[in-house]
Amino acid sequence: MGPQRRARAVALALGLILGGSCLGQLPVYASTQLARQAYEAYRNKNYSEAITLYKQLIESYPLEAQYPYNLGVVYQEAGQWDNAIAAYRQTLDLEPEYFEAYNNLGAVYIQLKDWEQAITIYAHILKFRSADPLAHFNLALAYDRAGKFDLARLSYQRVLQLKPDHSAARQRLQQLAQRTGGSLPEARLVVKDAARQQQYEQARTLTEQKRWKEARPLLESLVKAHPDFVEAQYLLGRTLSQQGQHSQALQHYVRTVALRPDHVAAHHQLALSYEKLGQPHKSLEVLNNLLAIKPDYLPGRYDLGRLYDESKISTRAMATFEDLLRQDRQYKDVLYRMGRLHHLADQTEQAQAYYQESIRVKPAFAPAYYQLSKIAIQNQHYDSAQQLLSKASQLSPDNPEIFYLLATVQYHQKQPAAQSLKHLDRALQINPAYTDALSMRGILYYSQDKVAEAAKDFEKALSLEPQRADLQRNLGVAYVKLGQGGKAITAFENYLRYQPDAADREKIQQLIQELKQLGRRNG
Repeated sequence: MGPQRRARAVALALGLILGGSCLGQLPVYASTQLARQAYEAYRNKNYSEAITLYKQLIESYPLEAQYPYNLGVVYQEAGQWDNAIAAYRQTLDLEPEYFEAYNNLGAVYIQLKDWEQAITIYAHILKFRSADPLAHFNLALAYDRAGKFDLARLSYQRVLQLKPDHSAARQRLQQLAQRTGGSLPEARLVVKDAARQQQYEQARTLTEQKRWKEARPLLESLVKAHPDFVEAQYLLGRTLSQQGQHSQALQHYVRTVALRPDHVAAHHQLALSYEKLGQPHKSLEVLNNLLAIKPDYLPGRYDLGRLYDESKISTRAMATFEDLLRQDRQYKDVLYRMGRLHHLADQTEQAQAYYQESIRVKPAFAPAYYQLSKIAIQNQHYDSAQQLLSKASQLSPDNPEIFYLLATVQYHQKQPAAQSLKHLDRALQINPAYTDALSMRGILYYSQDKVAEAAKDFEKALSLEPQRADLQRNLGVAYVKLGQGGKAITAFENYLRYQPDAADREKIQQLIQELKQLGRRNG
């Protein structure tokens, strides 16, 4: 009788050993290095590389508005106007008052000679930044090009009121007077509640710098004095979310939505707050409401599918992701998620097709490679699995599951046990609490007659998953070989308690009786 492993996706065959593997999580990496590489590529005018890197950052950090904004800047520099517009719009979906994105979006529309769109953009900015000379100048330029000369004249003059040494505004104002023969009247614009707006802009700047602690009192003061100030309510919610104060943040998102029912970002953040607070059903409700308001809002549809997936509502998850793929076939990791959903439903051919398409669309996405390797292992295509896992390990060198699967493949390829043990050691170095890796290493130690080491691994794995029947059985086998009959009896009894319908139940019961009789004789 040898040790046994629980059956899941991958099977081993060490005597009576049954094998398994856990679905792992791709670790989240800090963005600093990748962001630095993207910026260096942009600075060196290597726009193609910068675009690729910023897209990777967006996939990894889908709620960080700075990355689609930076992508928009790169597209703008590269003259890819439609892509720049899409990137800035994505930024504004995440943060509706990301003024730099509005400013650049307006500049793109000016470049495209779409004056009406540019006017709309800069007029919106000035609702919140009424003392911004750059926004006034750009609005004046759009009015000028659109033939709205009176409005252009007033806007140029407002620039000079705010910044008397603005030579471009002065020059264009003179040119406008020469073209139209008009005089240069003084602009008479009223700036409402400038102090309130200045405080909001100060808080906004602090949040852009991720200085949440400093921004919070400014925003709390603003919403106390001006409870109907929509964007201050929203920004305070975002600040509280960043500080982990999700219950308080939720209150401000609710207030934002009450003041502006079509505030897309507030709906989205409200849903995420409910998720953080352990109320996924409320999150699903909010996301469905959001998509009724804005059906083409892909971040919301993605999170809806993700939550259905994580809530084990697979049919709705698939339907939601299929809707999303009809709008954008390359969106984030949706192809991969569809593959995994089919994989979990034992629909292997569909899963394989989605994983392969995911790799074609995103060649640097490691999870698709190692999920494909599991299918290859199931089909006993070990050489193919080895190639897929080698690629995955290059892309994700700190993912313990990849090394666990490499150990599994090398065992099936009848490689020396030392090779598999090396990979298992690496997996456990990354994640010391990886129970499947501990279990498999214990089995390999047992096969090499290193029974004491095997018992230690089984014991540690059981400290993490005490109700795992296969580990209880394996530990019992190791204890028998170590001559520790009392401990073996306890482990075997636990095995039968956790797996009462075990195929070897009678054999284990007989062994327990023999161990008890042996203990009485020795006693």
